[in-house]
Amino acid sequence: MTKHNKTLSKKQKIIIYGLSATGAVISAVILVTIFVHILKNPPDVIFSSNNAAFTSSSSYEESHLSTDSEKPIVDNVNPDAPKINGVTNGAVYYTTQYATVNGNNIKSISVNGEKSNKGFYIDGNQTNIYAIEVIDLDENITTFVVYTKPISTLSEPINHLNENTVTAHDYDTINNVKESVIKLSTKYSSQGEAAAINDILVTCEKYLSKIDYVAKKIAELEKSVAEHQLSNDHTGVSQILNDINLLLRSENLTLKQRTTLDNLEYICQSMISNSPEPDYIY
Repeated sequence: MTKHNKTLSKKQKIIIYGLSATGAVISAVILVTIFVHILKNPPDVIFSSNNAAFTSSSSYEESHLSTDSEKPIVDNVNPDAPKINGVTNGAVYYTTQYATVNGNNIKSISVNGEKSNKGFYIDGNQTNIYAIEVIDLDENITTFVVYTKPISTLSEPINHLNENTVTAHDYDTINNVKESVIKLSTKYSSQGEAAAINDILVTCEKYLSKIDYVAKKIAELEKSVAEHQLSNDHTGVSQILNDINLLLRSENLTLKQRTTLDNLEYICQSMISNSPEPDYIY
């Protein structure tokens, strides 16, 4: 078998070298494009030298600028990192809180980018976001983000109610608002915050008292009607009927309560209609 050695011409070598160079240029352009994209779109989590995770600014805005759906940032897992007491990372506060930083080797403390002392207040009764960052001399970093909201937002579920229309169906909603306000931490509350809390509690108590009054009044009327039926004594039935009709004109009744009163009214009217004729002495 004859072996053929094919030698490339000078022109062919130039073409091959040109293609290789073009490929290298294209690869370099692709790498540069990818690098620029990464710079413009950094990852959500950046790791520091001590392996503590911090949320980038873009992720922070997506997670926290909406106060309707807070997403707490995960606390630092580094046990040597400075400790922040008095507030909880990712929590929502309605009243003023006092936060403190523990540690003897603290390098810097900042709240929303401004230098702070080891003890500082988180003002309540307003819509705000507090970004707290503490760094010690070993470059350990602790970051907290906490939120504040107006106290008045706690009463939003009952703002549509009023004393003349509240019913037993609203009881749980009102009681939940009351309990949420009672649970507020008031140790560092201002006078304005205390007044706002009191206003909500007074409103809740007024509504709950109205609901309780209606329920107790219906129970009393049921008892009175039953007693008059058993004793066959129709004295006072007219007064009971007046009380029933007065309550029926109220807008504080549930459908079930209104049905109960309608039945009591029917019984009372029947008792009056069937009253025996008085005995006359001639």
